[in-house]
Amino acid sequence: MTIAVILHVIGTVLGVGAVTVNDVMLLRALGDGDQGIAYQKNAIWFSLIIWIGWIILAGSAVYFALTNSWVMQSGKILLKLFLFGVLTINGLMMNFILTPALERLKRVDWQEKRPALKRIVRLGVFPGALSITSWYATLILGAAGRQTWTVEQMFSIFALALLVAWLGAYFVTNWRLKT
Repeated sequence: MTIAVILHVIGTVLGVGAVTVNDVMLLRALGDGDQGIAYQKNAIWFSLIIWIGWIILAGSAVYFALTNSWVMQSGKILLKLFLFGVLTINGLMMNFILTPALERLKRVDWQEKRPALKRIVRLGVFPGALSITSWYATLILGAAGRQTWTVEQMFSIFALALLVAWLGAYFVTNWRLKT
């Protein structure tokens, strides 16, 4: 059980860390041709680390569900399961739609913030906010231990955090695309 808990934490930390670094690096790359090309080269590695975290998280979660009858009766665990589904669908969409479009960009697209870059980045604002919010919510729910929070309370906080992240990402991205 201890090994499964450690693996669960490692999987979460890998996902949270890679998503955070990916988002920061993308914002830094806007308007900088060299940083843009560097981001393109590293984005596949960030994605790989995120998916490795996802696999470790999935494996340890299955172990918990099979060895503890209470797991599937916990509201917190059910919300984490929902978030895991969101991360899966969102991650696949980002990897199959946004990543290939980013890979086609040229140095000049990044440097001059051309329309192709702006379109792709703006398309990625909500999925990016959803991804980082879901990963951090998963981390916080796991770190919080047993709480008396209801599913409604936890989901409401998640929805509010997602709204704040989405608006923040929208404004920061638009500011970075204009400067």
